[in-house]
Amino acid sequence: MIIIGKFTRQERVEPSCDPGPLGQPATWENCETAWAEVYPFGSVAKARYQGIDSTWSHMLKFHGVVDYTITDRFIWVNNGNKVMIPKEPPSDPDESQRFTIAIVAATKEVDDG
Repeated sequence: MIIIGKFTRQERVEPSCDPGPLGQPATWENCETAWAEVYPFGSVAKARYQGIDSTWSHMLKFHGVVDYTITDRFIWVNNGNKVMIPKEPPSDPDESQRFTIAIVAATKEVDDG
């Protein structure tokens, strides 16, 4: 069964003004929203493919080019705004620019903004 998810990519934005004595936290800025096929990594898959980082939770397969860095994050919009962080740079397995593969780790965070 293929799960389809709607994801918003966010970039971390550092404060541009003097943060003051208590500091000013960074914020997240929405960059783009795209649909992806979602493939969860189960324990059997992790055991089969030795070397997989144990924090990996899902593989997202976007159609077209989705450019991101590992400091960005994805919000799974139609699954309760769950936050997922990239664990690997984007990949294009067949170098055709038809798909972008993102390996992510689910967090316990939810984006409420």
